Amino acid sequence: DLNPWGVRNVLAKNMRQEEKIVFEAASAQCGRECARAEMLLSQYCLVPAGGVEGWSLRLYDAVMLGCVPVIMADNAELAFEGQIDYSQFSIKVLESKAEDLAEFVRHLPARVHMKKAIALKDIAQRFTWHENWQPGDAFDTLLKELHFKMRFMRNSPYRFWAHPVPAG
Repeated sequence: DLNPWGVRNVLAKNMRQEEKIVFEAASAQCGRECARAEMLLSQYCLVPAGGVEGWSLRLYDAVMLGCVPVIMADNAELAFEGQIDYSQFSIKVLESKAEDLAEFVRHLPARVHMKKAIALKDIAQRFTWHENWQPGDAFDTLLKELHFKMRFMRNSPYRFWAHPVPAG
């Protein structure tokens, strides 16, 4: 079963016994803050598809904590995709490769991690929301993304205002 929850089951089965890999569900002893502390100490952080439309906060947590995201969400649309090249700072692995994930990550060269970690530091600002707008922050990136989409929609036959219904 390769729905998001089926992938999680495959990952849990194959990764719980792996050395140097932390793969556990949140518990009363280790909640969100504990998980963030573990991510802060990690080189790579798994970002499986979330339960709602493929979204998961793990991507943002990983970016903000400096942990290279390993995205395993085949159909998820990522935030600001028109503005941000995710391949520079993350790794995408197909859900069908869930059984091989630990082996794949274990064999990534150190230079790949170093390159992506440097890019991750550079891109983190694009995911940061400030009380007051700052050039290059998440609000600025959102405005640029909306501007891009608006230009695309201006010529789209699917645009709501492109085909107004006559009154009466």
